Amino acid sequence: MMMVEAMIDAGILLGWLDQLVGDREEQERRTSESAGGWRPTGTSIVVGEHVLVLLDGYDPDGPLGQAHAVDTLLARGAALAVTVLVLVDTPEQVPSTCGATVLLTPDGTATYREAGPAGRLEHPVRADRVDLVAAEELARLLAPLRVAGADAGADTVTTVRLVELLGLDDPAELDPTGQLAADTDPLEPGLLATPIGVRADGSPIVLDLKESAAGGLGPHGVLVGATGSGKSELLRSLVAGLAARHCPDLLSFVLVDFKGGAAFADFAALPHTAGLITNLADDLTLVDRMRQALEGELDRRQQLLSDAGVDSIGELHRARTAGAAVPALAYLVVIVDEFGELLAARPEMLDVLVGIGRLGRSLGVHLLLGTQRLEEGRIRGLETHLRYRLVLRTFSPAESQAVLGSADAYALPPLPGLGYLRVDATVTRFKAALMSL
Repeated sequence: MMMVEAMIDAGILLGWLDQLVGDREEQERRTSESAGGWRPTGTSIVVGEHVLVLLDGYDPDGPLGQAHAVDTLLARGAALAVTVLVLVDTPEQVPSTCGATVLLTPDGTATYREAGPAGRLEHPVRADRVDLVAAEELARLLAPLRVAGADAGADTVTTVRLVELLGLDDPAELDPTGQLAADTDPLEPGLLATPIGVRADGSPIVLDLKESAAGGLGPHGVLVGATGSGKSELLRSLVAGLAARHCPDLLSFVLVDFKGGAAFADFAALPHTAGLITNLADDLTLVDRMRQALEGELDRRQQLLSDAGVDSIGELHRARTAGAAVPALAYLVVIVDEFGELLAARPEMLDVLVGIGRLGRSLGVHLLLGTQRLEEGRIRGLETHLRYRLVLRTFSPAESQAVLGSADAYALPPLPGLGYLRVDATVTRFKAALMSL
């Protein structure tokens, strides 16, 4: 089913191929680094299924012929455990990087020729053929079968736009008066909640950051996804969705990107953004300043609640709603992307994150940690505070098993945005919404 739909839309197919190349090259790089750069000559060090890509109607001047991913797979397919088979109308359309060609002639024979001056030549070759009766029988045997992990409905290929999930046709239509205000009841169902995508049946899936006692999925969680799985776009959609539904006096963000990517760049001018910290890998002193700022914010909130005579931010908001003269205090969502590398560079940051995990529920601080790989040994003491887990496609079955409890995330089709939401023992498959469309 996935291949048929991809053949209909070249854009989907090219996205799939870009994803495939990115994942395989990243795995190749990591494996090579762990082996000190050594690899057997002419072999693949990519672990996983061997992929056959069949391109019917290939044209060197068309979209597939001009695609970088196709060029890469044709040139380096053997190293990436990928075989590409292109079907062309004339010999002039054969890609120059093909390792071998098969020329069919009208009499039913074929010529097989490998590239290079010493390439093997076989002629004539009698091509195997399947008669119509056998082909129909085989098709009927295969018809009930589905690709593992891909039989979940239209979510495999359907594009989901965040603005549509928010009930808009265009972001410019957002009505600020429709946002939840600072005096919102802490048990309001829409508080700290936003749709992030759709389930397999097309219904919206909502991520609610409130604690379980208030009917939510939080207060804290983790997002795991391999390179190209759509992790950054999901984070962007989450931030945009929450900002669209809450006024800045009720909700603010601290956005941290250890690698300094552009995932959060569009949110720098957002009134909800209390802090945007990037490029920590290039200047580790920024990590120390961030740690001090977060510790100071936790202390400030504890003192504010103590002075107001309440034990939690929920009690504070209820008191304000009842007319008590207590100060306002916005909920704070702290999102740390690539936190695994952050902890590798500054292990002492774990104490701050554990502090947020332990105190955040009452102080109104919610933590979401994003990473390509979840190394559970590195977050010991923190994992018990991470109630919900967003899991996109993983690098290996073992990584999926560690974070999801099964290998299903590894078996996901290599399309951005497909993933699972696990809360306690409940697992739901979803397709993430795109903020960029």
